[in-house]
Amino acid sequence: MGNGDLDLLVGRVTDHPSTSRLRLIPLYREDFRIVAAPSHPAHQVPNVALGDLVGYPWVVPLANTPLRDELEENFRLAGLAPPGQRVESSTPATLRTLVAEAGFLALMPESMAAAEEGLQMLELRLAGLAQQVGLMFHADRPIALSAELLARKLQEVGAEIKQELQDPAQP
Repeated sequence: MGNGDLDLLVGRVTDHPSTSRLRLIPLYREDFRIVAAPSHPAHQVPNVALGDLVGYPWVVPLANTPLRDELEENFRLAGLAPPGQRVESSTPATLRTLVAEAGFLALMPESMAAAEEGLQMLELRLAGLAQQVGLMFHADRPIALSAELLARKLQEVGAEIKQELQDPAQP
């Protein structure tokens, strides 16, 4: 967004130096969940804990990203080293294939995990693993009318998603 080619961006909002000059409008917050193939042995562990999962292969977020840092912090707080057997990927197709077909564990936004056939969320919820999805604008310049109209519609849709995440039983 540095050279003026974009009016707005929709994505994960993080407190990061790269976003310090942007105006951020939150849309909704969503948890990341640990996913595995339905046949993965981790689903059979009663009261599964992070220590039960460290020995399995993982698909992890790219290094030096907030999500990777948050995942590794969960391992540290549990007194564990992060999984040694891991593949770094931010590509959903790669993540899905490794989880569904090769026995890996991975993080995925809850709504995506619920919609993905062949993947199943573990009961374990990790602290701090959530994403705030929002709109990002240049703070120091006005946006085009068309972008403003799009932003309003995205805020409406974001409110609907927020409601669905709070009450998934609602149609």
